[in-house]
Amino acid sequence: MTHNKTVLLTRINSLRKGLDELVDLVIAIEEPQPEQTTSLLPPESDAWLTPRQVCKHLNIAYATFFEWVRTGKLPLGREFSSKSKRWRMSDIRLWQEERQNSILPVKIVVSEVAKRRGRPPKVRRKEDFYSV
Repeated sequence: MTHNKTVLLTRINSLRKGLDELVDLVIAIEEPQPEQTTSLLPPESDAWLTPRQVCKHLNIAYATFFEWVRTGKLPLGREFSSKSKRWRMSDIRLWQEERQNSILPVKIVVSEVAKRRGRPPKVRRKEDFYSV
């Protein structure tokens, strides 16, 4: 089957154009996107957040969140029921601003080496390894 040269050239040009568009699309996808906020709510929102939402907003682990609540590092939440405690978004943001603006003291903790429990190890002497 023979084709006309002009028909083949127009087909090649349309394929090249499609390929160029595809390459531009791939490049646009691979370029780094601007960093998105981790907050689930708009900045002006003053909603009540669950512990998981606060963790997502602060980018911390769930266990860390409850450690901070226990030690008083985070602001107090409000108990809506025996199983539901929430934190106001404005309180969390205010806490973040205070934390960023203050200079936190550095605590240096010196701990003693933990002593081994139980029977002390057998003392080895040089005579144990060499024949005398």
